Amino acid sequence: MEFLTALWLPIVVSSVVLFFASAVAWMFMPHHRNDYAKLGSEEKFITLVRDLHVPVGRYMFPYCTHQEANDSEMKRKFKEGPSGTLTVLGHVNMGANVACTFVFFLIVNVCLAYLFWFALAGSDTSFLRVFRIAGTAGILTYTVAAIPNDIWFKRPAWTNILDGIVYGLIVGLIFAAMWPR
Repeated sequence: MEFLTALWLPIVVSSVVLFFASAVAWMFMPHHRNDYAKLGSEEKFITLVRDLHVPVGRYMFPYCTHQEANDSEMKRKFKEGPSGTLTVLGHVNMGANVACTFVFFLIVNVCLAYLFWFALAGSDTSFLRVFRIAGTAGILTYTVAAIPNDIWFKRPAWTNILDGIVYGLIVGLIFAAMWPR
């Protein structure tokens, strides 16, 4: 736990900066504006979902188990289409989501600090070396985990990759600048 004592300040600072960078990316930058499209018959769709009393949750249609995937009827449904996923959110608690986002950045940055502490133990801790290790680990952390879901569920991966690269570079810069020497 020595790393927490030595690195608490860059952990907190990078978490705060990433929190605000995330807010800027989603609220003001143009690259997320096309992540979702409006349904052509949105009102009709909303009314249908409401009338069907679809509970909060994540759904795939047509739905099948692994055992049913090779069933001829299931293959027909997929071939005829449409197929997709539906996420029903219910009431969004912005305060809780904002708090959870900050806690996420804090936990991830604690884990990254642990990695940096042992990766750099007893070695050169110049700004450039810390930046290279922290930046690379930060980029990997904030970019690659979501890519398989982006591939499978046809989400625009490039926007999250761009955000992740920026977040990783921010982490690298802050840890390099604040590394105890």
